[in-house]
Amino acid sequence: MLILLKITAIQGPDNYPSDVIMTLRPKSVLIPYRWFHHIHTQYQIATGLDFSNSVVNGTTDVFSAGNDKLFEVAIVDNDGNVAHADNVRTVACGYAHTVIIKDDGSVWSTGYNFYGQLGLGDTSSRTQFANTGITAKMVACGHCYTIIIKDDNSVWVTGDNWSGQLGLGDTNSRYQFTNTGITAKFVACGSAHTVIIREDGSVWVTGRNYYGQLGLGDTNNRNQFTNTGITAKQVACGDEHTVIIKENGSVWGTGYNYHGQLGLGDTDPRTQFANTGITAKMVACGSDHTVIIREDNSVWTTGDNSSGQLGLGDTNSRYQFTNTGITAKFVACGDEHTIIVKEDNSIWVTGYNYHGELGLGDTNNRNQFTNTGITAKQVACRAWHTVAIKDDGSVWSTGWNRGGQLGLGDTDDRHEFTDTGIVICEVIP
Repeated sequence: MLILLKITAIQGPDNYPSDVIMTLRPKSVLIPYRWFHHIHTQYQIATGLDFSNSVVNGTTDVFSAGNDKLFEVAIVDNDGNVAHADNVRTVACGYAHTVIIKDDGSVWSTGYNFYGQLGLGDTSSRTQFANTGITAKMVACGHCYTIIIKDDNSVWVTGDNWSGQLGLGDTNSRYQFTNTGITAKFVACGSAHTVIIREDGSVWVTGRNYYGQLGLGDTNNRNQFTNTGITAKQVACGDEHTVIIKENGSVWGTGYNYHGQLGLGDTDPRTQFANTGITAKMVACGSDHTVIIREDNSVWTTGDNSSGQLGLGDTNSRYQFTNTGITAKFVACGDEHTIIVKEDNSIWVTGYNYHGELGLGDTNNRNQFTNTGITAKQVACRAWHTVAIKDDGSVWSTGWNRGGQLGLGDTDDRHEFTDTGIVICEVIP
Protein backbone atom coordinates (compact mmCIF):
# COMPACT_ATOMS: atom_id res chain seq x y z
CA MET A 1 0.00 0.00 0.00
CA LEU A 2 1.37 3.40 -0.97
CA ILE A 3 0.93 6.04 1.72
CA LEU A 4 0.46 9.57 0.41
CA LEU A 5 0.59 12.85 2.28
CA LYS A 6 -0.92 16.02 0.91
CA ILE A 7 -0.09 19.29 2.67
CA THR A 8 -2.57 22.06 1.94
CA ALA A 9 -1.27 24.79 4.23
CA ILE A 10 1.98 25.47 6.00
CA GLN A 11 3.66 28.17 8.05
CA GLY A 12 7.28 27.77 9.01
CA PRO A 13 8.76 28.69 12.41
CA ASP A 14 11.64 31.09 12.92
CA ASN A 15 14.26 28.58 14.06
CA TYR A 16 14.53 25.26 12.28
CA PRO A 17 16.32 22.12 13.50
CA SER A 18 17.62 19.95 10.68
CA ASP A 19 15.92 16.64 11.42
CA VAL A 20 13.41 16.67 8.58
CA ILE A 21 13.45 18.62 5.33
CA MET A 22 10.37 19.28 3.18
CA THR A 23 10.90 21.22 -0.01
CA LEU A 24 7.98 23.36 -1.15
CA ARG A 25 7.61 25.93 -3.87
CA PRO A 26 8.44 28.75 -3.80
CA LYS A 27 10.75 28.27 -0.77
CA SER A 28 12.14 25.50 1.40
CA VAL A 29 11.09 25.01 5.00
CA LEU A 30 12.66 22.76 7.63
CA ILE A 31 10.14 20.87 9.75
CA PRO A 32 11.41 19.82 13.21
CA TYR A 33 11.26 16.12 13.98
CA ARG A 34 9.48 16.62 17.31
CA TRP A 35 6.37 17.96 15.52
CA PHE A 36 5.70 14.65 13.84
CA HIS A 37 3.87 11.53 15.05
CA HIS A 38 5.53 8.24 14.14
CA ILE A 39 3.28 5.88 12.16
CA HIS A 40 5.71 2.91 12.17
CA THR A 41 5.31 2.27 8.46
CA GLN A 42 7.95 2.13 5.75
CA TYR A 43 6.39 3.72 2.71
CA GLN A 44 6.98 6.62 0.41
CA ILE A 45 6.12 10.22 1.24
CA ALA A 46 4.72 12.29 -1.60
CA THR A 47 3.10 15.67 -1.68
CA GLY A 48 0.41 16.76 -4.05
CA LEU A 49 -0.27 19.54 -6.52
CA ASP A 50 2.11 22.47 -5.96
CA PHE A 51 4.48 20.60 -3.70
CA SER A 52 7.58 18.60 -4.71
CA ASN A 53 8.51 15.27 -3.14
CA SER A 54 9.49 15.47 0.51
CA VAL A 55 12.59 13.92 2.01
CA VAL A 56 12.79 12.48 5.52
CA ASN A 57 16.46 12.53 6.44
CA GLY A 58 18.03 9.38 7.85
CA THR A 59 14.93 7.19 7.98
CA THR A 60 12.52 5.26 5.78
CA ASP A 61 9.65 5.76 8.20
CA VAL A 62 6.60 7.86 7.45
CA PHE A 63 5.50 10.68 9.73
CA SER A 64 2.31 12.72 9.96
CA ALA A 65 2.06 16.29 11.12
CA GLY A 66 0.64 17.07 14.55
CA ASN A 67 0.99 20.78 15.33
CA ASP A 68 -2.12 22.64 14.25
CA LYS A 69 -0.27 25.97 14.16
CA LEU A 70 1.83 24.73 11.26
CA PHE A 71 -0.02 22.27 9.07
CA GLU A 72 -2.00 19.06 9.01
CA VAL A 73 -1.93 16.16 6.60
CA ALA A 74 -4.15 13.32 5.51
CA ILE A 75 -2.80 9.82 5.03
CA VAL A 76 -4.56 7.81 2.38
CA ASP A 77 -4.17 4.55 0.51
CA ASN A 78 -4.27 4.02 -3.25
CA ASP A 79 -8.07 3.96 -3.20
CA GLY A 80 -8.28 7.34 -1.49
CA ASN A 81 -9.30 5.94 1.90
CA VAL A 82 -8.16 7.98 4.87
CA ALA A 83 -5.83 6.04 7.14
CA HIS A 84 -5.38 8.92 9.56
CA ALA A 85 -6.52 12.51 9.49
CA ASP A 86 -6.68 15.25 12.07
CA ASN A 87 -10.18 16.35 11.11
CA VAL A 88 -13.47 16.92 12.87
CA ARG A 89 -15.61 14.09 14.21
CA THR A 90 -18.66 15.88 15.57
CA VAL A 91 -20.04 19.34 16.34
CA ALA A 92 -22.60 20.89 18.71
CA CYS A 93 -23.98 24.42 18.94
CA GLY A 94 -25.14 26.51 21.88
CA TYR A 95 -26.95 29.83 21.79
CA ALA A 96 -23.80 31.70 20.81
CA HIS A 97 -21.02 29.12 21.07
CA THR A 98 -19.83 26.13 19.09
CA VAL A 99 -17.92 23.05 20.22
CA ILE A 100 -16.24 20.44 18.04
CA ILE A 101 -14.51 17.14 18.70
CA LYS A 102 -11.63 16.37 16.38
CA ASP A 103 -10.66 12.88 15.23
CA ASP A 104 -8.06 12.64 17.99
CA GLY A 105 -10.81 13.27 20.56
CA SER A 106 -9.64 16.78 21.42
CA VAL A 107 -12.41 19.25 22.26
CA TRP A 108 -12.25 22.72 20.67
CA SER A 109 -14.62 25.63 21.29
CA THR A 110 -15.38 29.14 20.08
CA GLY A 111 -17.89 31.93 20.70
CA TYR A 112 -19.53 33.61 23.66
CA ASN A 113 -18.03 32.58 27.00
CA PHE A 114 -19.55 34.78 29.72
CA TYR A 115 -20.56 31.73 31.77
CA GLY A 116 -17.49 29.62 31.00
CA GLN A 117 -19.35 27.50 28.44
CA LEU A 118 -16.20 27.12 26.33
CA GLY A 119 -14.49 25.20 29.13
CA LEU A 120 -11.27 27.19 28.83
CA GLY A 121 -10.97 28.21 32.48
CA ASP A 122 -12.00 31.83 31.92
CA THR A 123 -14.91 33.96 30.71
CA SER A 124 -13.25 35.54 27.68
CA SER A 125 -15.08 34.95 24.41
CA ARG A 126 -13.22 33.50 21.42
CA THR A 127 -13.67 34.11 17.70
CA GLN A 128 -11.59 31.11 16.65
CA PHE A 129 -11.63 27.53 17.83
CA ALA A 130 -9.45 27.01 20.92
CA ASN A 131 -8.27 23.70 22.34
CA THR A 132 -9.86 23.00 25.75
CA GLY A 133 -7.16 20.48 26.64
CA ILE A 134 -9.72 17.75 27.26
CA THR A 135 -10.83 14.81 25.13
CA ALA A 136 -14.29 13.38 24.54
CA LYS A 137 -16.36 11.21 22.22
CA MET A 138 -19.66 13.12 22.38
CA VAL A 139 -20.73 16.72 23.00
CA ALA A 140 -24.01 18.58 23.48
CA CYS A 141 -24.62 22.26 24.13
CA GLY A 142 -27.36 24.06 26.01
CA HIS A 143 -28.10 27.76 25.88
CA CYS A 144 -24.89 28.77 27.69
CA TYR A 145 -23.36 25.49 28.83
CA THR A 146 -21.63 22.43 27.42
CA ILE A 147 -21.72 18.71 28.28
CA ILE A 148 -19.24 16.11 27.05
CA ILE A 149 -18.99 12.35 27.39
CA LYS A 150 -15.43 11.05 27.66
CA ASP A 151 -14.14 7.72 26.35
CA ASP A 152 -14.83 6.07 29.72
CA ASN A 153 -18.46 7.32 29.52
CA SER A 154 -17.92 9.84 32.32
CA VAL A 155 -19.99 13.02 31.96
CA TRP A 156 -18.17 16.34 32.27
CA VAL A 157 -19.82 19.78 32.30
CA THR A 158 -19.02 23.48 32.09
CA GLY A 159 -20.82 26.83 31.87
CA ASP A 160 -24.06 28.29 33.15
CA ASN A 161 -25.71 26.37 35.99
CA TRP A 162 -28.42 28.71 37.30
CA SER A 163 -31.09 25.97 37.08
CA GLY A 164 -28.84 23.07 38.10
CA GLN A 165 -28.45 21.92 34.50
CA LEU A 166 -24.85 20.83 35.11
CA GLY A 167 -26.01 18.16 37.56
CA LEU A 168 -23.37 18.97 40.16
CA GLY A 169 -25.66 19.36 43.17
CA ASP A 170 -25.58 23.16 43.18
CA THR A 171 -26.34 26.16 40.96
CA ASN A 172 -22.82 27.56 40.62
CA SER A 173 -21.45 28.04 37.11
CA ARG A 174 -18.21 26.32 36.10
CA TYR A 175 -15.49 27.69 33.85
CA GLN A 176 -13.79 24.44 33.00
CA PHE A 177 -15.01 20.91 32.46
CA THR A 178 -15.95 19.26 35.76
CA ASN A 179 -16.70 15.58 36.37
CA THR A 180 -20.32 14.96 37.41
CA GLY A 181 -19.51 11.53 38.82
CA ILE A 182 -22.09 9.88 36.56
CA THR A 183 -21.66 7.93 33.33
CA ALA A 184 -23.75 7.92 30.16
CA LYS A 185 -23.75 6.88 26.51
CA PHE A 186 -25.87 9.75 25.12
CA VAL A 187 -26.61 13.35 26.10
CA ALA A 188 -28.91 16.15 24.92
CA CYS A 189 -29.39 19.68 26.21
CA GLY A 190 -32.30 22.09 26.25
CA SER A 191 -32.09 25.76 27.06
CA ALA A 192 -31.36 24.99 30.72
CA HIS A 193 -32.03 21.26 31.20
CA THR A 194 -29.93 18.20 30.47
CA VAL A 195 -30.96 14.65 29.64
CA ILE A 196 -28.63 11.65 29.53
CA ILE A 197 -29.15 8.03 28.57
CA ARG A 198 -27.10 5.70 30.71
CA GLU A 199 -25.53 2.43 29.63
CA ASP A 200 -28.63 0.45 30.65
CA GLY A 201 -30.90 2.73 28.60
CA SER A 202 -32.34 4.56 31.62
CA VAL A 203 -33.08 8.27 31.15
CA TRP A 204 -31.72 10.66 33.78
CA VAL A 205 -32.41 14.40 33.93
CA THR A 206 -31.36 17.60 35.67
CA GLY A 207 -31.96 21.36 35.45
CA ARG A 208 -34.92 23.60 34.71
CA ASN A 209 -38.33 21.96 34.95
CA TYR A 210 -40.84 24.83 34.84
CA TYR A 211 -43.00 23.12 32.23
CA GLY A 212 -42.29 19.52 33.22
CA GLN A 213 -39.56 19.02 30.62
CA LEU A 214 -37.70 16.67 32.97
CA GLY A 215 -40.57 14.19 32.81
CA LEU A 216 -40.61 13.59 36.56
CA GLY A 217 -44.31 14.30 37.16
CA ASP A 218 -43.77 17.74 38.67
CA THR A 219 -42.37 21.17 37.85
CA ASN A 220 -39.56 21.36 40.39
CA ASN A 221 -36.02 22.01 39.17
CA ARG A 222 -33.30 19.46 39.90
CA ASN A 223 -29.59 20.08 40.39
CA GLN A 224 -28.52 16.45 40.29
CA PHE A 225 -29.19 13.81 37.67
CA THR A 226 -32.44 12.03 38.58
CA ASN A 227 -33.82 8.79 37.14
CA THR A 228 -37.07 9.30 35.22
CA GLY A 229 -37.94 5.61 35.42
CA ILE A 230 -38.18 5.41 31.63
CA THR A 231 -35.75 3.98 29.08
CA ALA A 232 -34.79 5.22 25.63
CA LYS A 233 -32.24 4.87 22.85
CA GLN A 234 -32.24 8.51 21.75
CA VAL A 235 -33.25 11.90 23.14
CA ALA A 236 -33.54 15.48 21.89
CA CYS A 237 -34.36 18.67 23.77
CA GLY A 238 -36.07 21.90 22.77
CA ASP A 239 -35.89 25.00 24.91
CA GLU A 240 -38.51 23.68 27.33
CA HIS A 241 -39.52 20.26 25.98
CA THR A 242 -37.95 16.82 25.68
CA VAL A 243 -38.58 14.06 23.16
CA ILE A 244 -37.25 10.51 23.36
CA ILE A 245 -37.27 7.48 21.09
CA LYS A 246 -37.69 4.19 22.91
CA GLU A 247 -36.08 0.90 21.89
CA ASN A 248 -39.19 -0.07 19.91
CA GLY A 249 -39.02 3.20 17.95
CA SER A 250 -41.99 4.84 19.69
CA VAL A 251 -41.72 8.61 20.20
CA TRP A 252 -42.54 10.08 23.61
CA GLY A 253 -42.59 13.74 24.71
CA THR A 254 -42.85 15.89 27.82
CA GLY A 255 -42.75 19.57 28.79
CA TYR A 256 -43.88 22.78 27.12
CA ASN A 257 -46.46 22.25 24.37
CA TYR A 258 -48.01 25.63 23.60
CA HIS A 259 -47.24 25.27 19.90
CA GLY A 260 -47.94 21.53 19.68
CA GLN A 261 -44.25 20.63 19.71
CA LEU A 262 -44.92 17.37 21.57
CA GLY A 263 -46.97 16.10 18.64
CA LEU A 264 -49.83 14.93 20.85
CA GLY A 265 -52.63 16.68 18.96
CA ASP A 266 -53.15 19.41 21.57
CA THR A 267 -51.33 22.30 23.28
CA ASP A 268 -51.39 21.06 26.87
CA PRO A 269 -48.02 20.76 28.62
CA ARG A 270 -47.00 17.40 30.06
CA THR A 271 -44.96 16.66 33.17
CA GLN A 272 -44.43 13.01 32.28
CA PHE A 273 -43.43 11.38 29.02
CA ALA A 274 -46.49 10.72 26.83
CA ASN A 275 -46.63 8.42 23.81
CA THR A 276 -47.19 10.33 20.54
CA GLY A 277 -48.37 7.20 18.76
CA ILE A 278 -45.74 7.54 16.03
CA THR A 279 -42.42 5.79 15.49
CA ALA A 280 -39.09 7.16 14.32
CA LYS A 281 -35.37 6.44 14.13
CA MET A 282 -34.10 10.00 14.73
CA VAL A 283 -35.38 13.12 16.45
CA ALA A 284 -34.28 16.75 16.72
CA CYS A 285 -35.87 19.69 18.51
CA GLY A 286 -35.84 23.42 17.89
CA SER A 287 -36.93 26.02 20.38
CA ASP A 288 -40.62 25.10 19.99
CA HIS A 289 -40.74 22.56 17.16
CA THR A 290 -39.82 18.91 16.71
CA VAL A 291 -38.62 16.98 13.68
CA ILE A 292 -38.38 13.21 13.31
CA ILE A 293 -37.00 10.92 10.63
CA ARG A 294 -39.05 7.76 10.28
CA GLU A 295 -37.85 4.29 9.32
CA ASP A 296 -38.43 5.00 5.60
CA ASN A 297 -36.35 8.21 5.91
CA SER A 298 -39.45 10.42 5.57
CA VAL A 299 -39.25 13.69 7.54
CA TRP A 300 -42.20 14.58 9.80
CA THR A 301 -42.60 17.83 11.77
CA THR A 302 -44.77 19.38 14.48
CA GLY A 303 -44.97 22.55 16.58
CA ASP A 304 -44.24 26.21 15.97
CA ASN A 305 -44.10 27.15 12.30
CA SER A 306 -44.15 30.95 12.45
CA SER A 307 -40.98 31.16 10.35
CA GLY A 308 -41.65 28.16 8.12
CA GLN A 309 -39.35 25.88 10.13
CA LEU A 310 -41.63 22.86 9.63
CA GLY A 311 -40.98 22.92 5.89
CA LEU A 312 -44.64 22.46 4.98
CA GLY A 313 -45.03 25.37 2.55
CA ASP A 314 -46.83 27.67 5.00
CA THR A 315 -46.43 29.27 8.41
CA ASN A 316 -49.23 27.48 10.26
CA SER A 317 -48.26 25.57 13.39
CA ARG A 318 -49.04 21.86 13.65
CA TYR A 319 -50.11 19.94 16.75
CA GLN A 320 -49.26 16.49 15.51
CA PHE A 321 -46.49 15.10 13.33
CA THR A 322 -47.07 15.90 9.65
CA ASN A 323 -45.23 14.44 6.65
CA THR A 324 -43.12 17.05 4.82
CA GLY A 325 -42.90 14.90 1.70
CA ILE A 326 -39.10 14.95 1.80
CA THR A 327 -36.60 12.29 2.93
CA ALA A 328 -33.35 12.61 4.85
CA LYS A 329 -30.79 10.65 6.85
CA PHE A 330 -29.90 13.38 9.37
CA VAL A 331 -31.63 16.38 10.91
CA ALA A 332 -30.72 19.28 13.20
CA CYS A 333 -32.76 22.21 14.46
CA GLY A 334 -31.95 25.77 15.46
CA ASP A 335 -34.39 27.91 17.38
CA GLU A 336 -36.58 28.53 14.34
CA HIS A 337 -34.85 26.78 11.46
CA THR A 338 -34.36 23.18 10.38
CA ILE A 339 -31.48 21.58 8.48
CA ILE A 340 -31.53 18.12 6.93
CA VAL A 341 -28.87 16.03 5.23
CA LYS A 342 -30.31 13.95 2.40
CA GLU A 343 -29.13 10.52 1.31
CA ASP A 344 -26.70 12.07 -1.19
CA ASN A 345 -25.28 14.32 1.59
CA SER A 346 -26.87 17.45 0.12
CA ILE A 347 -27.97 20.00 2.75
CA TRP A 348 -31.53 21.29 2.60
CA VAL A 349 -32.88 24.06 4.83
CA THR A 350 -36.08 25.82 5.88
CA GLY A 351 -37.27 28.42 8.39
CA TYR A 352 -35.95 31.61 9.94
CA ASN A 353 -33.07 33.24 8.08
CA TYR A 354 -32.66 36.77 9.41
CA HIS A 355 -28.98 36.20 10.13
CA GLY A 356 -28.27 33.99 7.13
CA GLU A 357 -28.41 30.78 9.15
CA LEU A 358 -29.86 28.89 6.18
CA GLY A 359 -26.68 29.49 4.20
CA LEU A 360 -28.53 30.51 1.04
CA GLY A 361 -26.73 33.80 0.45
CA ASP A 362 -29.61 36.00 1.64
CA THR A 363 -31.72 36.73 4.73
CA ASN A 364 -35.12 35.65 3.46
CA ASN A 365 -37.08 33.04 5.41
CA ARG A 366 -38.08 29.82 3.67
CA ASN A 367 -41.16 27.67 4.36
CA GLN A 368 -40.08 24.71 2.23
CA PHE A 369 -36.87 22.74 2.29
CA THR A 370 -34.42 24.37 -0.12
CA ASN A 371 -31.14 22.96 -1.43
CA THR A 372 -28.09 24.94 -0.23
CA GLY A 373 -25.91 23.55 -2.99
CA ILE A 374 -23.34 22.13 -0.57
CA THR A 375 -22.86 18.66 0.88
CA ALA A 376 -21.99 17.54 4.40
CA LYS A 377 -21.96 14.46 6.58
CA GLN A 378 -23.21 16.21 9.71
CA VAL A 379 -24.82 19.49 10.73
CA ALA A 380 -25.54 21.23 14.03
CA CYS A 381 -27.68 24.27 14.87
CA ARG A 382 -28.72 26.41 17.78
CA ALA A 383 -30.38 29.80 17.97
CA TRP A 384 -29.47 31.46 14.67
CA HIS A 385 -26.30 29.80 13.42
CA THR A 386 -25.52 26.57 11.60
CA VAL A 387 -22.33 24.52 11.40
CA ALA A 388 -21.65 21.72 8.90
CA ILE A 389 -18.93 19.08 8.72
CA LYS A 390 -18.12 18.28 5.12
CA ASP A 391 -17.02 14.87 3.86
CA ASP A 392 -13.34 15.84 4.11
CA GLY A 393 -13.77 16.79 7.78
CA SER A 394 -13.63 20.54 7.21
CA VAL A 395 -15.93 22.76 9.26
CA TRP A 396 -18.16 25.34 7.54
CA SER A 397 -20.45 27.82 9.29
CA THR A 398 -23.10 30.43 8.55
CA GLY A 399 -25.51 32.77 10.32
CA TRP A 400 -25.36 34.84 13.49
CA ASN A 401 -21.84 35.47 14.76
CA ARG A 402 -22.07 38.12 17.46
CA GLY A 403 -20.16 35.97 19.94
CA GLY A 404 -17.65 34.62 17.42
CA GLN A 405 -19.47 31.29 17.38
CA LEU A 406 -18.80 30.76 13.66
CA GLY A 407 -15.10 30.40 14.44
CA LEU A 408 -14.05 32.70 11.60
CA GLY A 409 -11.86 35.08 13.57
CA ASP A 410 -14.42 37.91 13.69
CA THR A 411 -17.98 38.69 14.82
CA ASP A 412 -19.54 39.38 11.42
CA ASP A 413 -22.59 37.39 10.36
CA ARG A 414 -22.35 35.16 7.28
CA HIS A 415 -25.15 34.45 4.83
CA GLU A 416 -23.60 31.40 3.21
CA PHE A 417 -21.50 28.53 4.47
CA THR A 418 -17.92 29.67 5.00
CA ASP A 419 -14.86 27.51 5.64
CA THR A 420 -13.56 28.03 9.20
CA GLY A 421 -10.13 26.72 8.27
CA ILE A 422 -10.11 24.52 11.36
CA VAL A 423 -9.19 21.57 9.16
CA ILE A 424 -6.52 22.04 6.51
CA CYS A 425 -6.10 18.47 5.39
CA GLU A 426 -7.66 16.67 2.48
CA VAL A 427 -7.43 13.38 0.67
CA ILE A 428 -5.55 13.26 -2.61
CA PRO A 429 -8.13 12.71 -5.38
